[in-house]
Amino acid sequence: ESPLDFLPPDIDAAERLIETLRPIVEPVSLPERTTTLERERLTASLERLESALAMSADDAFSAGIVEVIEPLERARAAAEGCLETAIDADDERVADWNTAQPQLLETARHAMEQLRRNLDSSPPTPDNLPVELRRRFFTRSGDMLAFLHPTGEIFDPPALAEFVGASRRVDPAATGFPLVFHKMSGRITGGFYRAVALGAVLVALILMLDFRGLRDTALALLPLVMGVVWMMGAMRVLGIPFNFANLVAVPLIIGVGIDNGVHVIHRVRFEGGQGMNLVLRHTGRAILIASLTTMIGFGSLALASHRGLASLGAVLLLGVGSCLVTSTVVLPNLLVTFGLVER
Repeated sequence: ESPLDFLPPDIDAAERLIETLRPIVEPVSLPERTTTLERERLTASLERLESALAMSADDAFSAGIVEVIEPLERARAAAEGCLETAIDADDERVADWNTAQPQLLETARHAMEQLRRNLDSSPPTPDNLPVELRRRFFTRSGDMLAFLHPTGEIFDPPALAEFVGASRRVDPAATGFPLVFHKMSGRITGGFYRAVALGAVLVALILMLDFRGLRDTALALLPLVMGVVWMMGAMRVLGIPFNFANLVAVPLIIGVGIDNGVHVIHRVRFEGGQGMNLVLRHTGRAILIASLTTMIGFGSLALASHRGLASLGAVLLLGVGSCLVTSTVVLPNLLVTFGLVER
């Protein structure tokens, strides 16, 4: 959308066209009032018009003026259609035509007046455009502005990236809400990913200091890692995308979900020799109750009317629930399978 939509591509050509049309339009006159329309006279007039248009098309073909042949043929076909309509018209339809004649004459007069006014005016230029258009499409220094409108939804990341790329191909200095939003969202998500990676590394280092061994650290981290993977799979199945509202769920899940694996490994170290059943009897119940209460608290957000809060609650519910299952089902079975704990 630009001021070029309201300006002729060639001012000189537009002025020459006006001078060409002026002697054609000025002699045209319209009757003062309408006359009664008769089917026989209308039919004869349409027959003469169709014949004249057919002869004109033949003459244009013989003269080699091919650019006017198709318009003349279309006009001849239209005249033929009107002739068939006039022949088949009954008295009631002819009466309707006579009733509409005054309105048709008034429309024709208005069109001729508008056409003559246009012929008496000069072609539009950037300087004589209406004030409203100048305010929209020109800067205070006189530079032209253009507006690019996306065909897709700018809050859809692929569509936004495509629109931003197309805008910058038009003008590297293009600006506006979609471009600013794309840049700021990139900064936000980039900073979020860095923060999550840093948090995960710090969690792993703290576990290394606590367990003083790589094996127990990896086992304690396993429920969290598997829980996050399961959560993302469930989000894909349920059609829940990551957005600015629910991104904050990931660090929360890291902080809450890591507790389960840590408690299980500590309990195994403390009384693992007495079997996994005893470990789960003492620690599993506490993990289950703590996780369920957390899921209820966070999951209540999924009932919010705000779509952002609802998606945040759904992601937290899936994440904490996945960590609960992996820490109470997957991790104990792995420990028993690899012989680290008796059943």
